[in-house]
Amino acid sequence: MKRTADSSTVLLAAACAFAAVASVTVALAENVLPNGSFELGMCNWYWQATDADVFQARAAVEWEDLLPDVREEGAWHGQRCVRLALGERQRMMARSGWMQLPAKQPRTFSIFLKRARTDANAVSGEVELWVESPAGGGRSVVGRVKPTGAWQRFSVTQPAGLAAGGWVRAGVRVDGPQAVEMDAAQLEAGDKATAFATRLAAEVAVTAASSDHWFTGDDTPTLVAAVATCEPQGPATRQVRLVATDFNGREIFAREVTVNMNTNKLPVALAPLTARAFGNFRVRAELVGAEPDHDETQLNVTRPVAMRPPARASVFGATLRLKRGDFDLAEKMGVRWLRLPLVTQWFVVEPKRDQWHWFDEPLRAAWRRGLEVLGALDASAHWENDAQDRGSRPEEWDNYVRQTVGHYHRWIRAWEVWNEPDQPGLLAGRDQTDQLKNYVDLLKRTYAAAKEADPACLVVGGALGDARFAPKLIELGALPAMDVLSLHMRSASALEDFETRKPSLAELLGAVRAAMKARGGEKPVWITAGGLNNVGSSYREGRVDGPWRANRKTTARDAAALLARQYAIAMASGVEKFFYDIAAAPTAAEEEATGFTESDGSPTAVAAAYATASGLLDGATFLKRHDLGGGARALEFQRAGENGRVLVAWATAETGVEVAMPAGWASAEVRALDVMGNLVVREGAKARLTRSPAYLVTTQ
Repeated sequence: MKRTADSSTVLLAAACAFAAVASVTVALAENVLPNGSFELGMCNWYWQATDADVFQARAAVEWEDLLPDVREEGAWHGQRCVRLALGERQRMMARSGWMQLPAKQPRTFSIFLKRARTDANAVSGEVELWVESPAGGGRSVVGRVKPTGAWQRFSVTQPAGLAAGGWVRAGVRVDGPQAVEMDAAQLEAGDKATAFATRLAAEVAVTAASSDHWFTGDDTPTLVAAVATCEPQGPATRQVRLVATDFNGREIFAREVTVNMNTNKLPVALAPLTARAFGNFRVRAELVGAEPDHDETQLNVTRPVAMRPPARASVFGATLRLKRGDFDLAEKMGVRWLRLPLVTQWFVVEPKRDQWHWFDEPLRAAWRRGLEVLGALDASAHWENDAQDRGSRPEEWDNYVRQTVGHYHRWIRAWEVWNEPDQPGLLAGRDQTDQLKNYVDLLKRTYAAAKEADPACLVVGGALGDARFAPKLIELGALPAMDVLSLHMRSASALEDFETRKPSLAELLGAVRAAMKARGGEKPVWITAGGLNNVGSSYREGRVDGPWRANRKTTARDAAALLARQYAIAMASGVEKFFYDIAAAPTAAEEEATGFTESDGSPTAVAAAYATASGLLDGATFLKRHDLGGGARALEFQRAGENGRVLVAWATAETGVEVAMPAGWASAEVRALDVMGNLVVREGAKARLTRSPAYLVTTQ
C-alpha cells in the first residue's frame, strides 16, 4: 500500500474552502462513503456521461457508452483505483449516493487524483469537485483543481451555513480530452479532511449475472456477491447472506454463500435465485459477522410475449435517454414508441449556423429494434437569438425543419412541434393568449416545411403542459396545421380515479373533441408526456383521499399500480398513444434518472408493471366499461390477434373493496394476474380489488 502526496495548495472560492492537502496523521474521522477506496469497483458510485455541454451550444446526448475503468494496479490505497478516460468534447460525472451527516455543520469531501500518463504529450485539464444537498436542504459548493502526474489529495468543504439539511452527496466531474485516475474518496463531518480510512474493514456488493438485471420466463436469475477488504491479514473466507423479497415485500429466497478471499481478483460467489415467480425482486446482501455492511439491487423476471402487433399501431411509448442501455430496456419492457426530445432539437442538430450534427447511429439502432420514434422540432439555436428574442428568424427555423425532417425521414415518422407553448417563458408573447397565437403561427410554418421535406410524416401539434388550453388552441386555428394533437398529462390516473379540483381525463378529452368538431374535424389525440408528476425515481402522485395535496410521495408499489391504471384509462378514453414520461434532458445527473431504473441501473417495479401491461394490452381494442359499484373500475378490452379478452379492474378506495365480477368473468377458466404478471388465486364469483389493478384474461 503506497501513499505519496506533493506539497499543499490552497484555493479559495465564495462560500467554498477548496484545497489540495498532503496526507496527515491526525486521529481518524468517520468516512460515510461506502466503497470509498473503490475496492468494489464502482459499486455505490454512479456515473453519467455526455458527449458535450448543452449550455455551450454543443450537442447534448449520452449515446456513447463511456464507462469508468477499474484499474488493478497503481492504486493509492488498496488494490484498485478508477480511471476516467475522455475524448474531445466528452464529459463524465461520478458521484456518491445520498449520505447523512449532521445538519448545520460543515462537511468535507476529499479524494486522491492523478493525471493518467496516456502519452508523453498529455495535457492536464481541470477536474471539478462538488458537495451537494437536496433541494431545500442547503446549497452546493464547487471547486476546480488541476491534477498532476502524481497522486495528490484534493478537498472541498461545504460550510455550516450552507448545510441546512442532513443529507449530502459528493462527486467529481471530468471534461475531456484527458484521463484522470481517482482513489480514496472520503466524506466526513468537519471543516477539513482528516487521514483517509475506509468506512469498514470489509464491504459487500451484490448484482445480477446479467448486466441488465432482466430475465424472462424459465430463466434462473443468478446473483453475484462480492467482498472486498483492505486488511493485510484477514480471514480466508467470508460469509454473505442473500435475501430476496418480492413486489409485496415477502421474503422468497434466503441463503448464505461462502466467498474465498484468497484470490488476486475481486472475491465473488454465485447463487441461483430459484423462486418461481414474476415481477420485481429486491435483493439484499449482508456480511455475516461483526461488520454491519450490506448492499442492495433489484432484478425483474417477466412473462415472455409470443406476439406483438406492428409498432406503429401500438399505444405504448416512453420518453427515454439516448443510451444503448435504455434502448435495450425498452425492447424488454415492450415500449414500442420512443420519445427522444434532444436528438433533433435545433441547438443540437445545428450548433453553429450551417454546421449540422446528426445522430444516425442511435436512430438506426432504434429502427433495428423495431422501435418507432417521436422526434421533437423544438428550441432555438443559440446563434439565432438571445434570451429575450426567441424564434425571431422564421426563415432559419423553416430551414432547420426542412433539413431535420428530410435527413431523419428514414427513421422518424412523427414530429412533435415545440414543448409546452402554454408555459411562461417557453415561447415569446406578452401573455398566454399571445403565446398561443404565436405558437399557431409557428405550427403553420412548421407543418408546411415538414410536409415539404417528407409528405408522409405526421406533424404532432399542441404539446400543451395544461390540457385545459387545448380547446383555445384549436379555436385559434391550430387544427389544420397538425395531424395529431398532443397533450402532456402526468397524472391522468389521478384525474380519472379520484375526486380532485381538476377535470377528469374524460372531461378534458370531451372538451377537446367538441372543439375539434366545431372547427370541422377530429384528429387523433396522443398523450406524449404521461406518467408521474415528476421524472425522477421518488415516485409521486398528485392525489390522496381528502383535500388535494400535490406531490404526495408514494411507494414503488403505488407507482406500478399508477402505470397500469393510466394505460387502461388512456386506451378506454380513445387516446391513440401514451408516452410514459420517465426522463428528460440527460445533461444533469441523478435528477433526470428514469422511473424505470434505479441509480445502479437495475430495473424497478415500474418497469416490470410496464412489461405486464404491454404484454397484455398492446394492440388491444377497448370494448366497454363495467359498473361494479363500490367505487370499483372495470375496463374490458379485445386482445390483438384473436387472443381473447382482458378485463382490467381496480378499486379507487385506498382500503380496497370486495365486488361481484361481471357475468362471464367469474369462471374458473378466467386467469387473474397481478401487475407483476403473477397468477392470483380467486375463490367464487367475488373478488377483492385494490388500487393495484388485476388483469382477468380469457381466451374467449
